[in-house]
Amino acid sequence: MEQRGAGERAVPLAGAVGGACGAWLPLIGVTPVHDARQAARRGCPGDGAPCWCTVDLVDVQVLGMLPSAGAPGLVDIDLQGFARVGSEAGGGVEEGRRGFRLSGMDDEWLGSCREAGGVLRERAEPLRPPATLVGCLPEPALIAAVEATSVRRRAVRATVYALGGAGERLVGSLSSVSGKVTGARPSRLGEGLLDIALDEGVFRPMPSGAREI
Repeated sequence: MEQRGAGERAVPLAGAVGGACGAWLPLIGVTPVHDARQAARRGCPGDGAPCWCTVDLVDVQVLGMLPSAGAPGLVDIDLQGFARVGSEAGGGVEEGRRGFRLSGMDDEWLGSCREAGGVLRERAEPLRPPATLVGCLPEPALIAAVEATSVRRRAVRATVYALGGAGERLVGSLSSVSGKVTGARPSRLGEGLLDIALDEGVFRPMPSGAREI
C-alpha cells in the first residue's frame, strides 16, 4: 500500500465514505462489543473499555463503499491497511462475531459495524534461503552431521550469537539456524575451519552491524 505523509489531513470515516474514495485515515480501532451474558476473555474489561480483543488498523485507505444488504441506510466499506493486534491475551477479531465499535485517534468515535471480515489474514511462513556457516570450528556433533549419510542425521539446529571485538556475546544478538547439511569445504579463513552449507537459513536476521566476512 502506498504510504501517506504525516502532513496529509486525515479524513474522518463519515467524510471518507461520503465520496472521498482513496481517503486516508491514520488509525481505526475495531473493538468487539462484548455480550454481557458471556464470560469476558482474559484482558477484556468489557463495557466498551479498551481491551486485548481490539485490533488497530493503521495507515488505512478507503477503497470503496456500497449500500449494504443488511439494512436500509447501512453501507459496506472496503478498507486496506495494516493490522496491529494486542498480544497479551492473543487478541484479535474473531470471524463470525457480530457487533463492533469503531474508533479513531484519541478514541474518537467513528461509528459501529455489524460484521468485520478479512481483518486478520493468515500469511505463509517466509521462505528461509539456504545459508552457509563460514569459518566453523566444528565440535563432534557438527562433524557427525557433516559426515552422516542419512538425511535425518544431517539435520542441524543451533543457536547463533554475534560476538564483539573481545569475543564477548552481544546482547540482543540471539538467533537460530536450522536445516540439513548439504556440503562442507575447507574455509579460506584458517586451517581446520570449515564452510558448511545448509538447505535453510536463520530464523531471524543477524544484526545489521555484524561484520561481513
